[in-house]
Amino acid sequence: MQKQTPSLRLGLDGVSIKGFPASSRIMDAMPLKPSGKILSLQALRALSAILVVLFHNSLEIFDNKKYWASNPFPNSFSFGHSGVEIFFVISGFIMYSIHINDESSVASAVKFLNNRFVRIFPAYWIVLTMVLVGDIIFFHSISDGSITGPVVVSSYALIAWSMHDYGLPSTVLVVAWTLYHEVLFYLIFSIYVFNRRVGLISMGVWFLAASIMLFTPKNLTFASFYLSYLHILFGFGLFSSYLYHRRVISNSWIIAVIGILIFVLAASSDKGHRDLDLSAFRSLAYGLGAAMVIFGSAAMERKGGIVIPSLLVFVGDASYSIYLVHQPALVFVTKIVASLHLNHQRFAILCYITFPLLALGAGACFHLGVERPLLRLMSCKKTKMAIYNGRTQT
Repeated sequence: MQKQTPSLRLGLDGVSIKGFPASSRIMDAMPLKPSGKILSLQALRALSAILVVLFHNSLEIFDNKKYWASNPFPNSFSFGHSGVEIFFVISGFIMYSIHINDESSVASAVKFLNNRFVRIFPAYWIVLTMVLVGDIIFFHSISDGSITGPVVVSSYALIAWSMHDYGLPSTVLVVAWTLYHEVLFYLIFSIYVFNRRVGLISMGVWFLAASIMLFTPKNLTFASFYLSYLHILFGFGLFSSYLYHRRVISNSWIIAVIGILIFVLAASSDKGHRDLDLSAFRSLAYGLGAAMVIFGSAAMERKGGIVIPSLLVFVGDASYSIYLVHQPALVFVTKIVASLHLNHQRFAILCYITFPLLALGAGACFHLGVERPLLRLMSCKKTKMAIYNGRTQT
């Protein structure tokens, strides 16, 4: 009988172990949760989502003089955009982890891209369509020219071909700019799934070009997107996952502590300034710190050294839905409060606290009511199709 080797796969809600039956899943002889997920990753996903919500709540809602006379806590969460950096590092970590034992082939690459499509696009298209319809009905965005046909097509395809003057892809859903980078990373990584050597060379050249772009004048062209320094963050995640699986570092808690210190130092210098040179290196500092924390926490969890609260795991499971929904939810609740003339400064602190909770709740409801059922439905269809194809080939 051939010996089974444990490996990792990405389930509907995170990273889990395959290769052992559910009753005997183990890692380093330590018991895991029944789902087999790396729960520390889910907790960090939760942290990332919360940081981004707080960032947009502070800078887009309460710094907006259209709705509030002043922000009750100015610059308190100017570092919240670091949640995006954490997301990118986690993405790199997970992609290496779940494909470390894949057989290199065209079929594997196609399967990888199909899985990524199912995970990203259906839920995103639903939110995008809702936002687009709302913009057309309430803000007349098409007729006034603020949203054009090419921007709509780019938004649905997540392919950048027009850029804002501040260097982000032009898109209908504001937060979707990060998904453009994610999709580009998946396309590059699919080469690695197809052929390890060619993929390593391709990613190496891509990361090198992104590193060179750090020291070139910021012209905010397509090169600034396709060769963005942000892509180095995926590399941090890939390398931290490589070290995690090689088990080459024993004192993982020290790495996690150093990572936290680097992250805090970067956050302490982040006052929300939009200086591109400083923000680039600060983002890399966030990414380096995040990679070290991700490696350290995952390694400690493997040894049974940390316990993750179930609430954080759930928020991590719902993090993609929260990311998609939170910004429209914040705008929606703000407009309701403003229409009721409740946006007085005496209510500012209460609203500052309440709005993020409502946005998180909206994302959780979308996860439970739309994203998760949709993923399960598509997973069932894929299983039935695989069974059907197997029968037709026998």
